[in-house]
Amino acid sequence: MFVTACETSSSKEPLQSAVSDTIPVDLANASQESLVFEEIYTTTVLPDEEVKVVSRVTSTMLDKHFQAGDYVQTGQLLFSLDPLEFEINLASLQANLVNLRAKYNSALNSLQ
Repeated sequence: MFVTACETSSSKEPLQSAVSDTIPVDLANASQESLVFEEIYTTTVLPDEEVKVVSRVTSTMLDKHFQAGDYVQTGQLLFSLDPLEFEINLASLQANLVNLRAKYNSALNSLQ
């Protein structure tokens, strides 16, 4: 046999004090989303090595075979130059050589 009893007059007071001590809160529904974090930094990147490319000859450049920042190998073609300027210069020097040889032979003949 079980006996239980409740007192009605004192049981209302704790309930009323608990209701008066409540703090209102806002509720939100939970949802699943993908978060994307993006951070942007400004910086300057410096190379380990820097090489200045200098031409040994003067000519018109037709094409460049690399971009700034590319890795290049020894002997790699970097520029294409206009061959016409070199061909004209070579023909002029060959004509000058023929002229000088003729003068040389003429000088030798005049000595004999």
